[in-house]
Amino acid sequence: VVIGTRSAVFQPFADLGLIVVDEEHDASLKQNEGFGYHARDVAIWRARRLAIPIVLGSATPSLESIRNLELGRYRGLSLPERAGGAAMPKIYPLDVRNQRMQGGLSDALLAAIEQHLLAGGQVMLYLNRRGYAPNLLCHACGWVAECPHCDSFVTWHRHAQRLRCHHCGYEQAVPVHCPSCSAALTPRGLGTEQLEDVLTALFPGFGIERLDRAG
Repeated sequence: VVIGTRSAVFQPFADLGLIVVDEEHDASLKQNEGFGYHARDVAIWRARRLAIPIVLGSATPSLESIRNLELGRYRGLSLPERAGGAAMPKIYPLDVRNQRMQGGLSDALLAAIEQHLLAGGQVMLYLNRRGYAPNLLCHACGWVAECPHCDSFVTWHRHAQRLRCHHCGYEQAVPVHCPSCSAALTPRGLGTEQLEDVLTALFPGFGIERLDRAG
């Protein structure tokens, strides 16, 4: 049995009998820089060429896989029970359209956080945006901070005072004023740095830790 990252899909084998792509929906399986490829698609091509079975595993399959299943190109296998007999977590969808928000957090969510903290518990919040704000823009002329190499928006990291592109690694100093019209710049959106500041202000008596890959 060989276990590897996406590049393992190119590993030579003398007698390969089965390929398993775990979390086949994950965007990290796609290589964008340099020689671009999608490890899942390469694995599918390789399995077809060798006439061997391939398993695409995911709790949230990609749209491509769902469509291929609907067209009969794939055979679906489901796991009705969780591994190890673990109970399903309780999920509460929350409509925030009519709720007051503080730093991107609704009053209902803040009340639930406070309840667990006062009971001696711990709370984990997931936010898929690093930095302080995912965009830095000018309301006067419409300028938006973008990466000059890949045309993606650059993220404002306030603690490091840098604008960083999370796609290609480009970074630069934060401009004091709009480079186009010299007006003031405004951060837009919520990142993990900003969320940390919000929680620290709202819950000053509790320890707040931010876990991400950027400062």
